[in-house]
Amino acid sequence: MLTMNVLVAIIAIILVVLATHSSSNVGNVGAGLVTLITLGSTLTTIVVAYTGLETSLGAISRLKSFGEETEQEDCKGEGSAVVVPGKAWPMEGRVQMHRVEASYDDVGKVLKGLSLVIEAGEKVAICGRTGR
Repeated sequence: MLTMNVLVAIIAIILVVLATHSSSNVGNVGAGLVTLITLGSTLTTIVVAYTGLETSLGAISRLKSFGEETEQEDCKGEGSAVVVPGKAWPMEGRVQMHRVEASYDDVGKVLKGLSLVIEAGEKVAICGRTGR
């Protein structure tokens, strides 16, 4: 965004220099400057929207591949023995985490103070903006 704003400022300076050294209509020069500033703002908005779209599409792609490639707990190749839990086994499950911290190798903490509750049957993945 800074590059675009600097480019618009340079073009505006050139326009003002040309207008002061020629016999141009003042109204036309003013209209040109307003149009130039509007163009710079519009280009900045387009670039911000495009990068947001690109980030969102990447996140959707990673979520789709996570859902398709992650193995289920009841995979067919796990064996034919069916284990039936006893009557004391809880009928509902829940995972609770409070103030969790995590980091990659030789990098500062990427999760700080994360608290969450995962109810029975929910699938959860934690990924950052880049999906890693």
